[in-house]
Amino acid sequence: MKLIVGLGNPGFEYEHTRHNIGFKIIDKLLDVLNLELNKSQFNGLYVKHDDFIIAKPLTYMNLSGNFIRQLVNFYKIQIDDILVIHDELAFNLGVVRLKQNGSANGQKGVANIISQLGTQNFKRLRVGIKNEDLKNIASFVLSKFAPNELILLESAIASASVIAYDFLKSNKSFSKLMNEYNQ
Repeated sequence: MKLIVGLGNPGFEYEHTRHNIGFKIIDKLLDVLNLELNKSQFNGLYVKHDDFIIAKPLTYMNLSGNFIRQLVNFYKIQIDDILVIHDELAFNLGVVRLKQNGSANGQKGVANIISQLGTQNFKRLRVGIKNEDLKNIASFVLSKFAPNELILLESAIASASVIAYDFLKSNKSFSKLMNEYNQ
């Protein structure tokens, strides 16, 4: 069973912020698959299909790990079958990259997942949100996208949803997916 989780913050006030790009990608993927989040459990929303789960935590970004840990334990999901979609400050807006495993790289939601799962060995789909030199990171990630960024944003969401779909539906190894999409 594969698990894809998009990170973000709950609530209308955060809906269109940079930090919520993971939620936006989950929404696009659900549209493509003609599915909707129909289960509410473990402080999150998800849909369980035959061989995968797509989910959004209802906690704030920095507390996402507990929801994921509970899903993993309840459905007996292998760590290697988890893909976490999140914003990435190290990349410019529009850049989308897969990552096999590793440190949180400053992303506090990912750091919490590592802490809750007790491992760094889950896959990530990192989506760039940077557009300038950052002075106040907390304010920046909670800011909304500017009108001139919307084309790049939509392109990144479309690209990331294709990659997530491929992760779910293809039999390609993750290394092959990285070689194909990390260009």
